[in-house]
Amino acid sequence: MKKLLVTMLSLISISTAYAGDFFGSTHLVGSDIGQANIYGPADLEQVKASSLAIHGPLRFKNLEVAQTTHIMGPVLNSQDGKFGTLTIAGPFEAAQVVCQGLNVTGPVDVKSLSVQGTTEIIGPLKAEDSHLQNLIIRSDEVTLVNSVVNNILVKATNNKEQTIYLQRQSVVEGNINFESGRGVVEVKDKSVIHGTVTGGKIARK
Repeated sequence: MKKLLVTMLSLISISTAYAGDFFGSTHLVGSDIGQANIYGPADLEQVKASSLAIHGPLRFKNLEVAQTTHIMGPVLNSQDGKFGTLTIAGPFEAAQVVCQGLNVTGPVDVKSLSVQGTTEIIGPLKAEDSHLQNLIIRSDEVTLVNSVVNNILVKATNNKEQTIYLQRQSVVEGNINFESGRGVVEVKDKSVIHGTVTGGKIARK
């Protein structure tokens, strides 16, 4: 009976304080949900949580999670998020996101992303108007547009070449290291590398 009631509540928009489990398609608006687990697709607007785990796809607008967030599914068409550590198993497409640490297994396409700690990605990355500290990535392609990164470590893949594209005045404050030894950094639009490139070459356009 309790699970049935929670399921019914999760299918409509609610504006209340709640902590616990949500089952099924969940749409929350203006809620403080504490420590929450959502089993199914989630659509969260103006929601605050202390920690959050979602087993399914997520769309958010104005979502704030103080501690850990785990998403087992794609995060698409989302904006305005503030997180502690954010872990995603699936594609990540969002704008205006701030987090302490980011870990994504899947392609990443972000705008105005700020990560204060380490960013770890398995999959291609495109970041625009973003600021990252240390980026650790396993991918054949990284595109930075008007973005700043401290250091970049590119893990090896099976492809012959791995490429980082620095566009529109992007800046790498420190070093770039390609573990494979088959890296290329394509630098254009007044982009700058202040450190050194190891395991790859620079191609200026």
